[in-house]
Amino acid sequence: MKIRSFLFVLIFALTPAMWPQDKPGQAPGGPGSGNEMRAEHRQQMMQMHKQEMEAVRADIEKMKSSLAQMKANLLTIKDTNELSRWRDNVDM
Repeated sequence: MKIRSFLFVLIFALTPAMWPQDKPGQAPGGPGSGNEMRAEHRQQMMQMHKQEMEAVRADIEKMKSSLAQMKANLLTIKDTNELSRWRDNVDM
C-alpha cells in the first residue's frame, strides 16, 4: 500500500517535468496562433487530468472494496494472534 501511495505522489510530482517545452527558436505562425496552441495544450492537459482522476477514483474504489473484505474476514478468525494481526492491518 505504501508503494502505491509513493507511486501516486511520484506521478503527480513528475508530470510537470514531462510537459513539452516550447522551443525558443520557433517563429510565430501568425496572429493569435500562440493563443490557439495554448488553448489546445490546455485542452489536452485537462483531458489527461480527467483520465488520471478517473484512474485514481478507480484505485480508491478497489481499496475500499479490499478494506470491506478485510473487515468481513475479521468475523471469521478464531485465533487471537491472527485476529490481532488482521485488526492491525485493517487499522492501517
